[in-house]
Amino acid sequence: MKKRWLTLSICLLWLLTFLTACGGSSQSNETAAADGASNSEGWSQTTDEAAPQDTSTPASQALQNAKIIRTGQMDLETQDFEETDAFVRTLTETQGGYLESTSVSGDPGSRYGSYTVRIPQEGYDTFFAQVGESCHVVSSSSQSQNITEQYVDLETRLSSLRTKHQRLLDLLAQADSMETIVALESELADTEYEIESLTGSLRQYDSLISFSTIDLSVREVSSLSPVSEGNSFFSELGQALKNGSHGVLSFLRGLILVCATIWPVLLLAAVVVVVIWQIRRRRKAKAQPPVLPPLDDTPADDSPEDPKA
Repeated sequence: MKKRWLTLSICLLWLLTFLTACGGSSQSNETAAADGASNSEGWSQTTDEAAPQDTSTPASQALQNAKIIRTGQMDLETQDFEETDAFVRTLTETQGGYLESTSVSGDPGSRYGSYTVRIPQEGYDTFFAQVGESCHVVSSSSQSQNITEQYVDLETRLSSLRTKHQRLLDLLAQADSMETIVALESELADTEYEIESLTGSLRQYDSLISFSTIDLSVREVSSLSPVSEGNSFFSELGQALKNGSHGVLSFLRGLILVCATIWPVLLLAAVVVVVIWQIRRRRKAKAQPPVLPPLDDTPADDSPEDPKA
């Protein structure tokens, strides 16, 4: 009986030990899984924090911060000068710009106009496109100049000069001798002159940046010049033929206008030529010998008459 209880106790003890070991293993596995999850989560957070952020500035924002001066030139032709002139003025006003200078020369039919237009930079492309769509453009060009480095350099120099100016004022307030006062005032005058010069340069830069400049030249013509549409041989040949015919017509037109301008001189020259020709004709006629009538060379018949006749 005792052996039986001893055996049962040993079995129960062994079973309890086995269950305890299984529970410890399960808890260990859960702890390891939790630690793994914790480590995984911690690694994820560390990775997110260590990941570099995209701090690059977009191109559009970089262009907005840059100091850019835009200028353009356009050569135009028109057959109605008044209409083109009104169009340029109206479009400039619509885009919020102004005409910096204008000049018109020539007679009706062959006038030439020159316009310097100042347009806000945001309306530069729109102005260029609308002129190209509404006018006959012979040639055009556009330029952009980035002056950010020069602009920042001027600002830095101006800031240094203003600091120097303030220090000179402080020293002048503490000066106790006439010689020192004179020297400080001279240095102050030079510094103020440099400050005004740099301020004027920055002001000019600001004007050129905020308002783009476009130079327009308008020629009034009777026929519009053809614009080349390609670089092939046939396109260049056609362009040359068109230019040749246009040149001949322009030459004839100019010749007629010149003749119409100097018609009194031409009439006088024609009269002189006719008079000289008549005088020379008369002199030539007098110099020629008189024409005698032709002599009859037929021999006379001296033979006696036939008595029978």
